[in-house]
Amino acid sequence: MTHPKLLSFNPETMEELLAAMEKVKQELESMKARLSSTQQSLAEKEAHLTTLRAERRKHLEEVLEMK
Repeated sequence: MTHPKLLSFNPETMEELLAAMEKVKQELESMKARLSSTQQSLAEKEAHLTTLRAERRKHLEEVLEMK
């Protein structure tokens, strides 16, 4: 059985649908850019933490050697 809305198709409805789809596409692209930025920031923070951990380990080893 065909849906009644499909029988009453009109170009304005199609334009509204295309406009809504374009808006969703733009929002998704914006979210993708923010996600990419967040991932980059997290990677930088992880690298910094790794450096701090290595420095801490080195300092602890130096302290232990002094004892």
